[in-house]
Amino acid sequence: MSFWKKLFGKDSSKLSKLKLYEEKAKEYDRATAPQPDYASAWNNKGVALFELGRYGEALEAYDRATALQPDYALAWNNKGLVLGKLGHYGKALEAYDRAIALQPDYAPAWSYKGLALGKLRRYGKALEAYDRAIALQPDYALAWNYKGLSLGKLGRYEEVLEAYDRVTALQPDYALAWNNKGVALFKLGRYEKTLEAYDRAIALQPDYASAWNNKGVSLFELGHYGKALEAYDRAIALQPDYALTWWYKGVILFKLGRKGEALGAYNRAIGLQPNDR
Repeated sequence: MSFWKKLFGKDSSKLSKLKLYEEKAKEYDRATAPQPDYASAWNNKGVALFELGRYGEALEAYDRATALQPDYALAWNNKGLVLGKLGHYGKALEAYDRAIALQPDYAPAWSYKGLALGKLRRYGKALEAYDRAIALQPDYALAWNYKGLSLGKLGRYEEVLEAYDRVTALQPDYALAWNNKGVALFKLGRYEKTLEAYDRAIALQPDYASAWNNKGVSLFELGHYGKALEAYDRAIALQPDYALTWWYKGVILFKLGRKGEALGAYNRAIGLQPNDR
């Protein structure tokens, strides 16, 4: 169980968490004011700001932490995370390399390095980083999940499936991993099995729009057009601006002979994503 679930309970609200992060950010402001050379407080302030989505300010805090304590591996790792959020993947990679140079057995830095490499489309190198993370921490579900993503980019779907089998065995309540397992099964043409995976994802996270969309795609491939339409409607109710689902809904409606409604769905898709080819 995560720290926040332990602290707030399983049904904790995002509002409660945000309020806590706001309080933490203020607390670290108070800590750094009289002690501006307090590297740990700058790092912790960065964490609170990161969780609040204030990435520019978080980066400034991590810069202060690493300037004050250049051998602070955790701060370099955290700096990499915020750089990744800002889309600066090359700089994020440099930060992870600094963290790893300082602490070579730090599995999260290896895993996040793999994520940055994946964003840079260096999938082979990303796999090497994930394998290092997993060698250091074999039960690291997040690294297995990321490894599955890179394997998928390389078209190695049987290995993708193996990775997600490991993830879901390690963390059975990981909805994203069940969804990703469904995607791998779909790529392998195992449509009935995909439904089982998507249903697990949805049972764990009923508001998971992508899983509802993906379930609709599998139902379509199996010829269950009515059920596919229901799945797309659930996805759209959860995420009305998801152009791809509107397009899929149009395809289903056309198949069902409801051509006027199909045209309406296609128009919604085009309106949401007019430049998509």
